[in-house]
Amino acid sequence: MLRESDDTSIISYTKDISTGGVFLVNTGNLQVGEQVKVVLSTPSTWEPLSLIAEVCWSEPATGEDLPGVGLKFATLSDEQLINLSSFVSSLEFES
Repeated sequence: MLRESDDTSIISYTKDISTGGVFLVNTGNLQVGEQVKVVLSTPSTWEPLSLIAEVCWSEPATGEDLPGVGLKFATLSDEQLINLSSFVSSLEFES
């Protein structure tokens, strides 16, 4: 996963994604309420999927839990929703 905001890019990953949002493993300094551009890709995906999301919550590293942020995808067009649904479905077969 790649997150872009204010000319800054962070490469990260997730193990929790749906059509509503994503948990992004991240030790960066994202603030609740901040809007970010998320670019999703997998090794089997030819075209990355670019979406706008809002940071809903932030979780520091504690014990065995990974640090990260919960992102809610902004309003999606019909095409984006179809592409995201296909993307999420494809991940079920890769794991």
